[in-house]
Amino acid sequence: METNHKASKINLFWTGGWDSTYRLLEILIKEKKIVQTYYIIDPNRPSHALEMKRMDEIRKLIYKKYPSTRDQFLPTIRIELSDIQEDADIEKAFKEANEKQHLGNQYDWLARFCKQFDIDNMELCVQKLGNPALPCRFSPFFENDQKNGELVYKKSLLNEPEYVLFRRFKFPILHLTKQDMLNAARQNGWLGIMKKTWFCHQPIFGKFPCGQCDPCQQTMNERGMQNRIPLLVRLMRRRPLSKILTKFYR
Repeated sequence: METNHKASKINLFWTGGWDSTYRLLEILIKEKKIVQTYYIIDPNRPSHALEMKRMDEIRKLIYKKYPSTRDQFLPTIRIELSDIQEDADIEKAFKEANEKQHLGNQYDWLARFCKQFDIDNMELCVQKLGNPALPCRFSPFFENDQKNGELVYKKSLLNEPEYVLFRRFKFPILHLTKQDMLNAARQNGWLGIMKKTWFCHQPIFGKFPCGQCDPCQQTMNERGMQNRIPLLVRLMRRRPLSKILTKFYR
């Protein structure tokens, strides 16, 4: 795979979801920079085809509304999860870090991807949780760089396993909640694009949020985001029928 990851370009993991699409718009419209997006195809996740479809639709909407972005918004590089090489150091670090606090498996293979293709400063879109009682799991490992204000890994923690996992990442929206992004999108006229984003991992009939997976649960718990889940799904999400539909109509 030939990657475009020179310093003049912003590297961004993009899933077609709310957080990474918001950051994509920031880079293209506000910062007016070139962006190289990456997407890892996980065939075991029922939503992967829908995510790629939404990304294509979002790209068309951006080109239509902001024609000048055609030269900035490079074609998305897609790679199969099975093509990412194993790495003993990263896998060991992930296991140790995961024993301290639960991390999604994606942080293992995202880190291996960046190492395999020698990509530094990959932007990973993890948002600030809207519930103050739930602190962000990444906050303890980062601090603001006094030179540019960007989040950097704490030098005092360089011997921790999290450094092996996160050293190639940047977390540009760690200070923003989904409500913050919603407000900014409304102010900037991006809502039409943002409404095309996808989040559910196990869509019912291949097009409706299930209301049961982690991203759906997070969406329903985020202030201002609940209406992204259809009312019927919200009403029945704790009832057996919802589980039946999710099981048989993915």
